[in-house]
Amino acid sequence: MLSRKLASLLACAFITAVAGVGGHAAFARHGAFPLRSDSCPLVLLGGSAKQNSIRVHIKNTTDEEITGFRLNCKLVDAEMDKSYHASCIEENARVGPHSETTTVYTFEEDLPGPILVSVNTVAFAGGKSWKPNERDGCETLKLIPGK
Repeated sequence: MLSRKLASLLACAFITAVAGVGGHAAFARHGAFPLRSDSCPLVLLGGSAKQNSIRVHIKNTTDEEITGFRLNCKLVDAEMDKSYHASCIEENARVGPHSETTTVYTFEEDLPGPILVSVNTVAFAGGKSWKPNERDGCETLKLIPGK
């Protein structure tokens, strides 16, 4: 049943791996480009999608350590002409100033179609947090499973 399948997709489990991305063929950039270095503290550099997981390569563009972040993962089901939202969360992330890392999110079921990934919130070591607004020009990645 589709609704049960998508409900389990929304239960996003995660694994963080500090490694390079082995190929960026499965991502497309959308939104304002190029970014101002002060507009988005967490930049989505690229990514890829498999049947039941996504890999997102990110960069901290600030002078402060990022201790956590939340990404919006919008699952697009073209057959049903619907989209569903999931939060891909890294509560205990450690991304140093001007550092890059790769984060992998694994889903219980196969992905029904493309996923749009964007930054929701970023938490810093000093206790501050950041949330994008329309003027920040943060990019959105479109990840397509199997491509």
